[in-house]
Amino acid sequence: MDNNLLAIAAIGDVAMLRKPSDALYLGPWNNADVRFANLEAPLTDSGVPAAKLIRLKTPTQGAIWLKELHCNAVSLANNHIMDWGIPGLESTLAALDQAGVKYAGAAGNAEQASKHIILNAHGHKIAFLSCACTIPPGFLARTDRPGLAGVRIRTAFAADPSLEEQPGTPPWVHTEAIAGDVETLVSQLKRARAESEYVILALHWGVPPQWQSRFQGPLAEYQAPLGRQLIEAGADLILGCHAHTVYGIESVARSTGGSGLICYSLGNYVFHPLAGPRTLELDSPMLPYHAEERMENTQTYIARFTLAATSGILALKQVELIPASLDKNWEAIAPTTEQARTIGARVAEFSKSRGTPVEIKDNVVTWKPT
Repeated sequence: MDNNLLAIAAIGDVAMLRKPSDALYLGPWNNADVRFANLEAPLTDSGVPAAKLIRLKTPTQGAIWLKELHCNAVSLANNHIMDWGIPGLESTLAALDQAGVKYAGAAGNAEQASKHIILNAHGHKIAFLSCACTIPPGFLARTDRPGLAGVRIRTAFAADPSLEEQPGTPPWVHTEAIAGDVETLVSQLKRARAESEYVILALHWGVPPQWQSRFQGPLAEYQAPLGRQLIEAGADLILGCHAHTVYGIESVARSTGGSGLICYSLGNYVFHPLAGPRTLELDSPMLPYHAEERMENTQTYIARFTLAATSGILALKQVELIPASLDKNWEAIAPTTEQARTIGARVAEFSKSRGTPVEIKDNVVTWKPT
């Protein structure tokens, strides 16, 4: 690759119970300069189980598997990182440190959890932060408590008069980010901006398809306003996770000039706990929710972002979203032509709805800033 170009690759949720098979689709991941993933399960062989519906864990050897995949950094701010308590988090940090995989988004206190890290590639500095809007009770880091970096979301429900005609219809769900938490993240983004040439924020947010109200579309109400505010504050690229399916992109112009990009959801990439009926240990919910896995949960892609260096500044030149499909082991493999077309069409339709038309060439979704 041209020395003035830099390739960044990103994949979505990684929750491993064993080393991924040789069939795992890597493609453009292998020749990228910097690689990011969301570590969806703590790396621990013990720990104290949290009192929540779904708990995940990965053996501590998982840090070595990440290193063998040449993953440079992982996001830790998500709704599972504290599933096995403070011991589980401490085990995760130690395993990643030992394997030489960098991380952001969770640590021994709020200040450490919210800090950015710097990755160097071809002499360029890339800042990486991780934050979650999906925060189970007790997971948020504080000055005196380990946990994750987070922006809390306030939720309210509105009963529409039309519900009298359609009893049983879900109420409209209003969601709004808490201003003080956003201000803290904005301050962190500005610090990262001052110390780097490009700022990447991994953001755990959104709603999986099986948990959505279909009348409100694929995004929660808070997502687009929050994403635009964070781009304005200095994030160049937002990598979204948590929806367990792939969505498209939105280009956001800054009032000061230039723009940033929101990649709303990277989907699943390796999710072994869903490969068997006994691998997810559930606490019985208070209500009989019905949220089975859907076809969209097995649709994914590798996101590749090409940056160009001009006068010491890194700028996004091209985005490629290369489809993949999860097999029966819930590992990403090369898709069939029909699967690739289906994924590409979904992603393209979403991106167009966000005012960012994309092209599809050889089943790869591509976009270039104008």
